[in-house]
Amino acid sequence: MVALGFPALAAVVVGMMVQSTPVSFGAVGTPIVVGVSGGLNKAGVSETLASNGSSWDSYFQLITSEVAITHGIIGICMPLIMVAVMVRFFGANRSWREGLEVAPFALFAGVCFVVPYVLAGMLLGPEFPSMIGAMVGLAIVVPAARKGFLLPTTTWDFPKVESWPQEWIGKLDMTLEPVEGRKPLSVGMGWMPYVLLAVLLVLSRVIPPLKEALTSLSFGWNGILGESDISGSLQPLYLPGGILVVVVLLTTVLHRMRMKDVGAAVSESSRTILGAGFVLLFTIPMVRILINSGVNEADLVSMPVAMAQFIADSVGDIYPLFAPAVARSVPLSPAPIPSPI
Repeated sequence: MVALGFPALAAVVVGMMVQSTPVSFGAVGTPIVVGVSGGLNKAGVSETLASNGSSWDSYFQLITSEVAITHGIIGICMPLIMVAVMVRFFGANRSWREGLEVAPFALFAGVCFVVPYVLAGMLLGPEFPSMIGAMVGLAIVVPAARKGFLLPTTTWDFPKVESWPQEWIGKLDMTLEPVEGRKPLSVGMGWMPYVLLAVLLVLSRVIPPLKEALTSLSFGWNGILGESDISGSLQPLYLPGGILVVVVLLTTVLHRMRMKDVGAAVSESSRTILGAGFVLLFTIPMVRILINSGVNEADLVSMPVAMAQFIADSVGDIYPLFAPAVARSVPLSPAPIPSPI
């Protein structure tokens, strides 16, 4: 966004706001897949569900569907909210009205994202809403914008760069270096990695023989730290990360990348991953300890559940306003099934 001409602060503000709708299904569904499956005693919950004529798969899909619908309702308005905030705080006139002039197109853009987003959550599973919603929405919105569909007659832009306050820019200096001697990629080839990722993910989830083949390779650790109720497993070929690696390898061939370019891309990506991974080395164990704190001889609930119960008892019916502050709000032991929301 900075490269497109946004002030750095505006890019951060809008970038953070845009994460509100797709966040629960980001990283190819990791928050739902890991958060729900990892936060529950799956065997115990499955027994409770079975005794009530349901199943784990149905319950998991119910959570996915209701999260998608809830986000979808709010998501229709998010493009308009983003534009209005940006125009109000980064425009020359600091005007809400100028931002609201784009309401018809902004709401149209929200619908274009939300409809495939919700349908993917209800029909395909948690891995797909954010990815398919973004791809389908972009494919509709960009041509519509080029034709001027629902766009206001007046145009808006940031003030001249010379008038930007220093806090808008910080110390960021964005420069774009031209790539000489290389033929630009076509739009189709540029989109191909994302299309391949979507296709392979869908196929891996909806074709049973393929799913069985990918999940056949599994590494597990039962009885972690001597606790029989705590275990973990990894299916590298079935995980979205494994499929991402396959897409990367296919992309190097499709884009006819030179080994020098591949090495540079791997080096740059590795530095980014290691920077984030260092924090995860501490975050993931802490999260797992919080989740598994419910496994104890005193039959105490886990720490996140205790926090959720305390807040729910304190605020009553307005608990949904505080729920996002609670890391997990589902029990680990077989107990009455909590609300999916």
